[in-house]
Amino acid sequence: MYDASIAALRARFPGVDGRVRYSFHAIARTALMLICGRAGSIGDRPKACVAEIHFGQGDSAVSGWIVETGGAVEGRVPYDEDAIGAACELEGFRIVLRKPTGRRPIEIAIAMTKRLHFALFPPQAGKWMFTRLDIARPLAPGDAAGMEIAHKARLGARLSRCELLAGGAPLGSIYFSLVDA
Repeated sequence: MYDASIAALRARFPGVDGRVRYSFHAIARTALMLICGRAGSIGDRPKACVAEIHFGQGDSAVSGWIVETGGAVEGRVPYDEDAIGAACELEGFRIVLRKPTGRRPIEIAIAMTKRLHFALFPPQAGKWMFTRLDIARPLAPGDAAGMEIAHKARLGARLSRCELLAGGAPLGSIYFSLVDA
């Protein structure tokens, strides 16, 4: 969903680049649609919105609501989070990708952060879920090599913030929430 949203926004608004904030509000159960426009021009968040994306800076910034359509999901693209985890090494409050996985950077970042959370804070009930990404620029294919995730803060009992590093440099934050199963 992340890669498709970025691609759709770049296709509709050529030249947009910069900061990305991607937030989830609910788990999608039906097919999705992106409603997008220049930042501030798309109105209030619709009730069917499961996620939102804000991309770019200044006058070129764009926003989008990712809404459920009620239609059938045409397909899912599962990936093996355990294989990504096996290519990583846990180092205290950090996890580092040590081997190539052939997966997209967003898949790697989510799987690594999930593994780190289950290692550091195994839930007594519920499960850790990806809820927000706030990065300086869109993820690029080269970001996967040597990706690192470092736990930075536990915000209450149900929210956690980690730093995402690409090429040894901080790229931004990834958030996970503990949700009821």
